[in-house]
Amino acid sequence: MEEGRNCIYCNEIMRYGQQTQILCKSIMKDGKLINKSVKFQQYGWKCQMTDDNCDILFDEEDTDTNKQLKNNAVKYLLKYSSIE
Repeated sequence: MEEGRNCIYCNEIMRYGQQTQILCKSIMKDGKLINKSVKFQQYGWKCQMTDDNCDILFDEEDTDTNKQLKNNAVKYLLKYSSIE
């Protein structure tokens, strides 16, 4: 891992670690709009977000791990929102 990166938007030093992500799904069921969301962790670089444009950067080394974490979150979301 690199020691640090600078944010492309605000130039703040970014830190590597677990970052909270939120996955949302909306469905129409019985004429009602139902929203479901799930929080999950992924590994990546994040700055202090002093600017609203700031974001998280994901490292290629963590692609497989992050993909598995996201797939688990999608499965959870689909299971509890009755979507197939």
